[in-house]
Amino acid sequence: MPENSVKSGLHKLSLVDRQTLNVSGILKVNSSSPTCVSLKLKEGDLIVNGTNLNITQFSENSIEVSGMVDSMKYSKSTKSKDSFLKRIFK
Repeated sequence: MPENSVKSGLHKLSLVDRQTLNVSGILKVNSSSPTCVSLKLKEGDLIVNGTNLNITQFSENSIEVSGMVDSMKYSKSTKSKDSFLKRIFK
């Protein structure tokens, strides 16, 4: 995926037989465990839950996860856009 697509917030998901998930347009991997993979996208987070989840491929803005995917959920980013000091001195 071209770099300008990531900056504009575009991402793409592909899930094959609930066992191979490809996601492009990610900004970073927040966390990874055998039951949950959390990915940072421009507009928020993508949480993937399942069993035996493994990151099998990783590049600058795409990832492949293998294992049994039970659910995927989008959520808004929990981090405030204002810095800590800006929030204190409002």
